Amino acid sequence: MSPEPPRDRRPAPGSGEIYIEVVRRGNAVVATAIDPVSGKEASATGPVGARGDVERLAVAKLERLVNGVRSREPGDPKSETPPVPGRGIIV
Repeated sequence: MSPEPPRDRRPAPGSGEIYIEVVRRGNAVVATAIDPVSGKEASATGPVGARGDVERLAVAKLERLVNGVRSREPGDPKSETPPVPGRGIIV
């Protein structure tokens, strides 16, 4: 009988594996999903009670990063921040 894989491993977008590191910091958790083939990583932070959601978010962010999905292309007029009348500047 083969040993059960560790709980923090999930199928990766391209390699079949994802490493997930979860660190508790006070009332929050930081989940980092790492693709061992490319070495790319994505992190998400959330409340301790939503650890599973934070892990899923980190994995989803990693999948977007590894697959090269972009929300908008550079130079797209929709990606430019429109000017806002009044005081202050947009950073």
